[in-house]
Amino acid sequence: MTFPNKMDKIIHKLYVLKPTNYIEYRRKKELSTSRVDYYNDLINHLDEEKRKEFYVNVQLYIEDNTVSQNAVKEGLIFDSVSKTTPILASDKLIKPNQDETLKESDTIGEVIPTVFVSYSWDSPEHETWVLNLATKLLENGVDVILDKWDLGPLGKPLPHFMEKSITKSQRVICVMTPNYKKKTENLTGGVGYEYSIITSEILSDGITTSKFIPLFRSGSEADAIPTALRGRKYVDMKDDLQFEEKFMHELLRDIHEEPKYKKPAIGKKPLF
Repeated sequence: MTFPNKMDKIIHKLYVLKPTNYIEYRRKKELSTSRVDYYNDLINHLDEEKRKEFYVNVQLYIEDNTVSQNAVKEGLIFDSVSKTTPILASDKLIKPNQDETLKESDTIGEVIPTVFVSYSWDSPEHETWVLNLATKLLENGVDVILDKWDLGPLGKPLPHFMEKSITKSQRVICVMTPNYKKKTENLTGGVGYEYSIITSEILSDGITTSKFIPLFRSGSEADAIPTALRGRKYVDMKDDLQFEEKFMHELLRDIHEEPKYKKPAIGKKPLF
């Protein structure tokens, strides 16, 4: 059997035994040789995990071939959000005007880091906290990719958004809570899919990579930190009273590569 199109290749690579004479086999069994029918039979023979992988690959393929190459990035114009205005769960979810918030610090050749925020929808209060965090990062020179702003219209494939966002970001903030860890362990929902991409990048980039920033929001180390993020330096933001200090002098400095404490240069050897 030959595989002349992308769909054949997607199905074909899921099988250990390559059915090179599958069409001939079906003819002998007096089974339909229609591509629709044998696709259906092949898919039905996949186990649940392989079937899920197939559906994700098809989604990515459809997305890659239907999005215009000349399409502009969504959401270039946004209303501004004041730093001092509290963000409520009922507020309209709009990305702050980056041109306005960055104009004072913008310099020629300045590199604006891109950060993706991975989190679980634990509660409306937790979502509001994450939204506030992302807004403050934008206001301080960081381009933030957040599902509430950047996911796009209804019907857009979620796996494509998550994979592209994590891949193109220089850093990824993982907001750790007990529910976040639970979803990573069970690989459920968007967090589960994001975590599979994160672990894959850690393995491919090297275990020493610092791309992924563990942000400790609630729970204990045992019940909130996913396996792939254990033993890594994290920022502890469980105490809201210390939010500003932790945000400015730990998280923001790290993203901008401006450490609070810089090692002095080695001086000259003294004369003895």
